Amino acid sequence: MMNCGVGMNNKNALKVEAWRAEQAAKGVEVERAAPGWQLAIFGAVLSLVDLIFNQRWLLAAILDRFATAETVRGALEGSVYVNSERVDDELVQDYLSLARDKAAAVEVLRQIYTNDGGPLPFPAADALGDDFPILAVWGDQDKLAPMTDQSTSVSGRRGCRPRASRRSSP
Repeated sequence: MMNCGVGMNNKNALKVEAWRAEQAAKGVEVERAAPGWQLAIFGAVLSLVDLIFNQRWLLAAILDRFATAETVRGALEGSVYVNSERVDDELVQDYLSLARDKAAAVEVLRQIYTNDGGPLPFPAADALGDDFPILAVWGDQDKLAPMTDQSTSVSGRRGCRPRASRRSSP
């Protein structure tokens, strides 16, 4: 769940260089996440995002415009559910119910984009040890975060792709 925790807020990308420096001090070489100039531009963009998403009136206007049955249904059918027949009126209304308390919805949306991304996952992952079993569950047809980069280590071996033991459509 580490990736899910920072999926909407990428401020942790700015923390990686400090972690990399800590690793270098321990004699562990870690590849740079990005050149310094890219991180500077990214930091400026995130500051702009903070400025925009700290405007509660703007977030309320965005919710008024986009928290509709039509947009929620389109997002679920186009980005979340492989089988669009599973997106029924009850599911759409369930998602829309989250925006009924506008003040709470605005605050949640604001915090998703402006809060600190939390601790980096690397220290926790290092503490597990190389022989700690991890179960990674990934849908073959995942639309939000498709598994397209085979170089990502899933089980400690580069290029390992987990095999599904059972198939189902969301």
